[in-house]
Amino acid sequence: MPTIWENTPAYLLSKRYVVWAFREYFSSVTIVDEENLPAEGPVIFAPNHLNALMDALAVLALPPRRLPKVFLARADLFRLPKVVVRFIRFTKILPAYRIRDGYDQLDRNKETFEEAEQTLLNRSSVTVMPEGNQGEERNIRPLVKGIFRIAFSAQQKMPAGMSVKIIPIGLEYGDLIEYQRSLIIKIGTPIDVADYMEQYAENQVKATNELKNTLREALESLTVHLPAGSNYPLYDTLVEWLAPEMAGNAALPLPLRLFNARCAVAAKLRDLEKNEPDTIENIRRLHEKYKLLADRLQLPAGEASRPFVPGSGMLQIQLKIVLAWIGMLPGALINYLPYKLITSVPAMAGIRYSGFFSSVFYGSALIVLPLYYLAASSLLAATTPLAWWSLFVSIPLFYLSGKLSFRLYRCIRDLRRDRRMLKLQKKAGRSFDELIAIRLKIIALIR
Repeated sequence: MPTIWENTPAYLLSKRYVVWAFREYFSSVTIVDEENLPAEGPVIFAPNHLNALMDALAVLALPPRRLPKVFLARADLFRLPKVVVRFIRFTKILPAYRIRDGYDQLDRNKETFEEAEQTLLNRSSVTVMPEGNQGEERNIRPLVKGIFRIAFSAQQKMPAGMSVKIIPIGLEYGDLIEYQRSLIIKIGTPIDVADYMEQYAENQVKATNELKNTLREALESLTVHLPAGSNYPLYDTLVEWLAPEMAGNAALPLPLRLFNARCAVAAKLRDLEKNEPDTIENIRRLHEKYKLLADRLQLPAGEASRPFVPGSGMLQIQLKIVLAWIGMLPGALINYLPYKLITSVPAMAGIRYSGFFSSVFYGSALIVLPLYYLAASSLLAATTPLAWWSLFVSIPLFYLSGKLSFRLYRCIRDLRRDRRMLKLQKKAGRSFDELIAIRLKIIALIR
């Protein structure tokens, strides 16, 4: 039986499909500072944790492609039926027990940590979510000790001259749920655990805290790290307001420009909260005024937080909507059934936490779409003069039509929003202008 850190042919083949499908789920996947990725282990990947399975798959999709990647995941997955647990093991996942699993279960981490150490000693990699749990808020939560325990223990057993490297990774999703949004993966500078071993020999707690602080600071610099607390919803709104205004360097792809701008705005807000609380209070009051005016104008909450710059007139918008509908219909008709089934899975499974939705959609699509396209293409070949080899054409066409249809649907949604805003602008007159003026005041205070 192969060890968990060995790549078997079956694993490598299935990994190709899983990674390809993962990349297809997003409109774009951008890896920033890829040169920080080591060519071989021992490596501990340490990403921020926003989006359940998708965070792990983001690491799996990173080069080097043949570097074995072992993951630590919540232990309750291993309470599923044995056949499922065997599959989980096949995908190189080890159980991590937490207090919520019961104090009596924590001792079982010893076996997991030993296997993780062996993985590192065999120059492979381990992925640990250092925050320990996930959350939808864009900030780095307190780091747990497991990753540092594994790192120091493995480093103690490393041959001379070899260091375990912790790679901090920042993940930024264009949307945590919706299909065909962007994903930014920003790779931080490797942290050499060997640099902390002398201090670890003198004072384990102090060395662990030093390494923890280093990793935390790295993760904060790689993500849109907003201050937690009662002002978080305000900060989240402000980041989205200012990002389009500050997205410079047109040579970069738009998702990356927006990500860099969000990081800059988040850093500015952290600085203001720490050093200029009066400015934050002034911004909060203006934003409350903005929300009250938006409510009076019956502007939906989601649209009130988005910038509006009319780019075309009403007639142009109407024409674009009609053309988008025409382009969307064929793919929508072909793909309605599987898409409806996939998006119904969370409700059928009783999943309420939206942070799991995209993982469920992705996992369901891995199974549902190939089966549906194969069945639909076979039916088409059996009921028309088309030859059986037409399956090789119709299957990718069905898939691509669905992808195009979804993008056009999103385009229609945005165009309808622009149409509503133009109508509101004409109807509200001065009140709409006042709304824009308040937004500009807030932006000026931050900039």
